[in-house]
Amino acid sequence: MRILTIIGTPHYGNTRAITDLFLNEFKDEKNEFDEIVLPNDFHEICYGCAKFFFKVFGMTQKNGWNKTDFNYWKNKGWLEGKKPY
Repeated sequence: MRILTIIGTPHYGNTRAITDLFLNEFKDEKNEFDEIVLPNDFHEICYGCAKFFFKVFGMTQKNGWNKTDFNYWKNKGWLEGKKPY
């Protein structure tokens, strides 16, 4: 069997750890594994990721910024209207 894993972020976090545990159950000679890491394997951000990104952005604008988020967004130019994709 061929198994494709699509990972939504290059960050190795909880989702990635759970995915690895799940895939370990299928490791044998008969199975082949491929992996796509977004957005590393594509030149543009995925539409679903961008939609989520801007939804979270809207929520933080409404509910207030924390200092870390504010500085990150400001350094990227996203507060001045620059798009992340």
